[in-house]
Amino acid sequence: AETSLFKDAADGKLDDWSFAEAALLSCGIEEAKKRQQYLAQIDRITEQARNAIKDAQTPYEKGEALLKWLHDNVMDGGYEKHQTDLSVILDTGKFNCVSSATLYNIIGQRLGLDLRAIEVPDHAFSIQYEGTKHADVETTNAGGFNPARDPRILERFTQETGFSYIPDRHADKRREVTNIGLMALTYFNHGVSHGEKGKHAIALVDYFRALSLDPEFPSAIQNVLSTLHSWSGKHVDQKKFAEA
Repeated sequence: AETSLFKDAADGKLDDWSFAEAALLSCGIEEAKKRQQYLAQIDRITEQARNAIKDAQTPYEKGEALLKWLHDNVMDGGYEKHQTDLSVILDTGKFNCVSSATLYNIIGQRLGLDLRAIEVPDHAFSIQYEGTKHADVETTNAGGFNPARDPRILERFTQETGFSYIPDRHADKRREVTNIGLMALTYFNHGVSHGEKGKHAIALVDYFRALSLDPEFPSAIQNVLSTLHSWSGKHVDQKKFAEA
């Protein structure tokens, strides 16, 4: 399944895989039957969200209403730094920046919103377009739609997550990514978790998965190099010089 997904994503877009099912696979849901159960759950959430935001008039109003509804009804387990998987949100309601942006974009795109994602150092969030206009969406916070308009939202976001919002004016620190890029971020976060546990070989595979989907992912490139360095250093400390 993963080989099929990576071949499909090689041209930068998904033709054979839906964004939702591909995101579930990137979380490690390898059994097709299990993915179908989650997809049915996502279908139900989509219809509930459609009904919940039906009175919103503009695309921005719909995007803001969707964010609040998801936090009240799906992402109600709270922020958890390492909870990067879409499947775990669906099971527990817990989320981090990547998993919340993934769910928000899946549902929002199904409802006709033009949603993409922004990757910044150690963080990610969504962005909604309306023609040439756009608004950032900090999906970790129920009030995170267009967060720059309210300093109180930014303060609360930083307190809850430990991240600082990077606005448009710092364009050199922002990189827009596609749905495929969001999946690469999921794999990347798995690599970070495995690296912190000293599982260097597994971490490298996670980073290479991320780079197979997003070859220009700078943090993944840096982490491959740092993982090789750390793994080699571990062998040196144990005087295993050939392995190092």
